[in-house]
Amino acid sequence: MNLRRALLFLMALILTACAGTPEQNDTTLGSLDSMEIDLDETPRQGLSVDRAIETYEGLAQDIGAGELNAKAMRSLADLEMQRVGKAFDDGDPSLDENSYDKAIHWYQKLLVTYPKYPEREDVLYQLARAYEQSGRVEKAVRALKLVARLYPHSPRVDEAHFRRGEILFADLRYDEAEHAYSNVVAIGHSSKFYEQALFKYGWSIYKQDRCVDSMTVFFTLLDSKLNQNMAPSELSQLAFLEKSEKELVGEVDRVINLCVSQKDDPVYLSTYLEGKPARAYEFLIYEWLAQYYLEQERPYDAAKVFSAFYKRAPWHPYGVLYQDRAIEIYRNQGRKDLIIPAKVEYVLRYEGMTEHWANTSHNNYFEFLVRTDTKSVDAVKKLLKSHLLDLAKYNHAKAQKTALMVDYWEAIKWYRRYLKYFPEGEEAATINFMLAEALFEDKSYNEAALEYERTGYQYGEHDKAAEAAYAALLAYAEHEKSLKGKEKADWHHQVTKSALKFADTFPGDPRTPAVLVKTAEEFYQAKRYGEAVTSAQRVIDVYPDVDKKLKRSALIILANTYFEQEKYNIAELYYADLVALLPKGDPMHKEAKSRLVAAIYKQAEHLKVEGALPGAIEEFNRLLKVVPDTPMRPVVEFDIATLYIVLDNWEKALEILEPFAAKYPRHELTPAAAEKVAAGYLKLEKHAKAANALVGLTKTKQSPDMMRESLWKAAELYEQVGDLENAVNTYLQYAMDFPAPLEAALEAQYKIGQIYRMQNKNFNYRVQLQKIYDADQKGRNQRTARTRYLAAQAAFELAEPLYKRYARVRLVEPIRQNMKLKDQYMKQALAAYNKAAELEVAEYTTAATYRIAAMYADFSTKLMESDRPVNLNEEELEQYELMLEEQAFPFEEKAIDLHIANVDRIVSGIYDEWVKKSLKSLAEFMPVRYKKLERRDAVYSSLD
Repeated sequence: MNLRRALLFLMALILTACAGTPEQNDTTLGSLDSMEIDLDETPRQGLSVDRAIETYEGLAQDIGAGELNAKAMRSLADLEMQRVGKAFDDGDPSLDENSYDKAIHWYQKLLVTYPKYPEREDVLYQLARAYEQSGRVEKAVRALKLVARLYPHSPRVDEAHFRRGEILFADLRYDEAEHAYSNVVAIGHSSKFYEQALFKYGWSIYKQDRCVDSMTVFFTLLDSKLNQNMAPSELSQLAFLEKSEKELVGEVDRVINLCVSQKDDPVYLSTYLEGKPARAYEFLIYEWLAQYYLEQERPYDAAKVFSAFYKRAPWHPYGVLYQDRAIEIYRNQGRKDLIIPAKVEYVLRYEGMTEHWANTSHNNYFEFLVRTDTKSVDAVKKLLKSHLLDLAKYNHAKAQKTALMVDYWEAIKWYRRYLKYFPEGEEAATINFMLAEALFEDKSYNEAALEYERTGYQYGEHDKAAEAAYAALLAYAEHEKSLKGKEKADWHHQVTKSALKFADTFPGDPRTPAVLVKTAEEFYQAKRYGEAVTSAQRVIDVYPDVDKKLKRSALIILANTYFEQEKYNIAELYYADLVALLPKGDPMHKEAKSRLVAAIYKQAEHLKVEGALPGAIEEFNRLLKVVPDTPMRPVVEFDIATLYIVLDNWEKALEILEPFAAKYPRHELTPAAAEKVAAGYLKLEKHAKAANALVGLTKTKQSPDMMRESLWKAAELYEQVGDLENAVNTYLQYAMDFPAPLEAALEAQYKIGQIYRMQNKNFNYRVQLQKIYDADQKGRNQRTARTRYLAAQAAFELAEPLYKRYARVRLVEPIRQNMKLKDQYMKQALAAYNKAAELEVAEYTTAATYRIAAMYADFSTKLMESDRPVNLNEEELEQYELMLEEQAFPFEEKAIDLHIANVDRIVSGIYDEWVKKSLKSLAEFMPVRYKKLERRDAVYSSLD
């Protein structure tokens, strides 16, 4: 080859070599992703690498290798690198670790031959690459280390550190790799190898069993990728990351999970993060760790991780949301015992979060984004609603089984919490209804009533509205049973208001008529008549086809209310409607007729009070026409008769009253009717009929006083008309039927006695006298002055015949027999007169005293005048006379003493005919002493 040709060819090769000068891109050699420095070593069009190498090698043989210049050596080394690289890409099986020897040779020769070669750094770097690819690890590391040491300010120094770290890491020399990567990390984000170096730096530490230290590095890497100003729900999508970045984050998460899982504590992540600043993406680390545990079939550890984030960030929505993930795990594992406590915890976490938000303000933009993450917050609230409802229903069902108050309280608590957070909407209405149901079942009727009302009226139209409003009435009624006094009255007022509100709000509800009727009844009982009429009338007007029982009740209330208001004419109309409505077999039919009669009766009474007596009679007669079979008929007839009496029309009155007893023998007014009949006969001076009527009264059920008066009056009337037999019989009936009071009974006996005396029925007369005396003696505390008088009179009258019998006995022969008989009769007469005297009735005491004195005097006289025995001699006769005087004198003395006792009664104001007779007798016995007194008495008597 001539010199000119050689030079031209050399220039072409040089140009070719220059075109193939290596340039760096964004990848590195030997990276985890098999990325390497991509030098643009493609030969110019028409020139091949092999051809260029052959040319260079031929040239080196011609001129000598030592005479090649630095550029030629560089080009030749680079071309060798290209050739091996192409062969590698083509899958040449002949390649081995020696394939890079020529490239290494020329790089080394260039560095030795030209120590001041301006691109020496590049040559060292390429040499390190050749060492690395040929498996000469140690030499590659030294070469890269030399690059970093010699050129610390080179733009490629980070790449040198990184490539060295990669080689060392691959060679499992993690401590040295850690140092190499740390140099890149130290450069910071200005290095394009920063993130890759940081990742491998963490791995190098992890591989040395320094797990916790590695986590610090990995979190630093995540900080660079995930610390974004995004709401948590947006951040969780990782949509802002490229595919490679997502993969990197995934690898970082994997190693963090590995670190945490090596600890005995499944929630070690929280322990690690304790005291460290919060990161926006932390919730994702918890989620990824939990998912890792789930993949490892460690569900309960996963649940613990989900639950743990709340303690790390109680203000974060995901701290609450992750509790739901824990609940889901428990549900999948069939752990019912853990689900309810976990749901409780969910609610508490929500309350903790909202309380934190209410009591603190966000300190940075990150917290602001968390708080304004409507998607997350909405998800939290949606789950809160579900868990609150589950807790309420669970405890409600439990309470229904156990019937324990504490279980009902628990259910009520959760229902209330639900309504606290979700107070509106149809669902809230349903929950409010369930709350009211739980309160009712717990017998908290007052609270139940209020909640039923809230359900019925405060949620607009919904399926449970009418049912709840009606249930409120039942709860009101139940609570009212436990109240008393004013408290009960106040509560009942609320019940009534609620009932009216139900009727107003749900007029079409089938229960409304019953509610109105019940309300009307309560108004009626409370005497709130206007409101009672309004409610009852509404039933009649608005619900014409209402159930007959309710219509009946409404009519009753209307009729009774108007009756109570004394609007009897209106009440009559409603009672008439009621009678027409009810079948005759209905028990209320009879009552309605009775009330109808009462309404008409009251109208008649009103006319009577107003003085319109003819009108009243007309109304009473109308009543009998409207309800002819009324049980009130006797009363009405009696009232009509009474009005005729007031009008002094006794004939009309008696037309009604005379047959009254026969028509109504057992009626309570029959005695009064009989009495009026008797009064009528008296008024018309039909005394005999009046007496018969009065006796008839005694056969009716009337008071004892009335019967006594009737018998007495009848007896007097019989006596008046000369019907002595009926008079005696009536007086006898009186005395027999009414032995008390004693005085009246003895008067009756006295009357009988007087009639017998008048009829000369002496025996009967004496029997009556004895009855009078005996009755008084037995009367004890019933005895009066009158009974004693009658008894004394009776005793005296009974003694008089005995006195006369005594007087008729003469002391003649046979003297002894007659003496004995006269003595006997005297004793009997004395005993009889003593009975009269003992009663201390002045009139008969003086009479009895006088009679006794007279008997003593008479006995003394008769004794002295008695016949003497005929067979006595003079001496015996004288002695007999003396004996008679001795016997007669004491009787005379007793007679004088008794007359003196009688006369002494003058001092007490007693001065009757018997005292006068005693005085006259004393004048005869003791003329000196009593003659003048007798004459003075005669003067006094003439003056009288």
